[in-house]
Amino acid sequence: MAGVRGRVLFVDDDASTRKAMTRGLRQDGFEVTTAASAEEALTLTLGAPLDVLVTDVLMGGMSGIGLLRKVRQIRPGLPVVVITGYGSVNVAVEAMREGAADYFAKPVSFDHLARTLDRVIGNCRRHGEIVSPVPPAESPLIGQSDPIRKVLQRVAVVAGTDATVLVRGESGTGKELVSRQLHRASRRRTGPLVIVNCAAITESLAESELFGHEKGAFTGAVRPRAGKIEQANGGTLFLDEIGDLSPIIQTKILRVLQDQIVERVGGSTSLKVDVRLVAATNRDLERMIQEGGFREDLYYRLKVVTIDIPPLRDRIDDISPLVNHFLEELAHRYELPAAPALGRGVMDALRAHPWPGNVRELRNLIEELVITGAGERILLVDLPHHVRGPSVPSSDEPLLDGTHGLDEIERAAIQRTLTRTGGNKTETARILGIGLKTLYRKLGAE
Repeated sequence: MAGVRGRVLFVDDDASTRKAMTRGLRQDGFEVTTAASAEEALTLTLGAPLDVLVTDVLMGGMSGIGLLRKVRQIRPGLPVVVITGYGSVNVAVEAMREGAADYFAKPVSFDHLARTLDRVIGNCRRHGEIVSPVPPAESPLIGQSDPIRKVLQRVAVVAGTDATVLVRGESGTGKELVSRQLHRASRRRTGPLVIVNCAAITESLAESELFGHEKGAFTGAVRPRAGKIEQANGGTLFLDEIGDLSPIIQTKILRVLQDQIVERVGGSTSLKVDVRLVAATNRDLERMIQEGGFREDLYYRLKVVTIDIPPLRDRIDDISPLVNHFLEELAHRYELPAAPALGRGVMDALRAHPWPGNVRELRNLIEELVITGAGERILLVDLPHHVRGPSVPSSDEPLLDGTHGLDEIERAAIQRTLTRTGGNKTETARILGIGLKTLYRKLGAE
């Protein structure tokens, strides 16, 4: 690929825009492939060698945001840049939350776009990470409580080994951050860190995504492609939510752990790999074994070392440093003159909330407050009712008086949020910082 700045897939339903973008980017030294729809782009994404995807937001059929979500599922290592002529802070925030590498509005300056693509592609190559960038606010494990210090100490001890690690914890506690810490502190830190969200991959795509495929292995496989395990060769493979893998894929993962060998879909050659595996789950794998949903032999292969991350409600002392960190980082991201201060009672309310979505829920709330805040201070009245309510419990709802169980507190937080969103479960899950599957599971347990 000598002389080529990068391989770009450009997606727009307007033919004249595709033509102009192709001409401009090629003049700037990029190799360009185009797609007239998100659906066409997804087909190309499965097999084409690409460095970055650039997409318009408003298109007929699936939107650019919808495409971004799908790409994050089927090819999470491919960075996505979102462009729109209908820019707004809400669209920008949604795109960045969904994992966009960057965002800007039409009319497009080719110099600006070229510099952006250089930076995005360079970040992936420089860090060797086959994964979309994580916001700086999420990169360190922040905390001063005893529970999080114990986690950090265990990470420091384990990182220098090649031992397989099983990270356990609720959604939003920071399992991916632990995997990053393990990789950065290991002898493999100059190699790739490949992150796979097993819960986001459909069963039909899981084998190809993890193990790769040969040309002609299935419709749309126009080129051979290395899977995530091959891409992690010499580095670390992080399988998030490993409990969501099907029994067939579990068996193949077991073989990788035993023999360090992979075989692509449609292939007949066994490929040797050198990969350290870190897996994570928010599920009870031992119960899944009893119910026939998880292989016992794989479980014991995975749990050579275990790291248990405490929920945020068990590390209340970390809420203040986390909030201050998020305020500073987000104020910088949104170009505010200074980070907003917290008004009277706000920190008490944040410390009193049970945080069923853990650190992710806290960060989402702080981001919402920074974006929508009209002044230099965040007041108690600015907090959503489901957060500020428990801090001043009424006589008929003393949730935090020590007489209510965790299930009751979580149920109350979920019901308040459902009321606030008019019953919108997707929005409720986003606000609470938990996955939709987790929300349905908790609702089903009521």
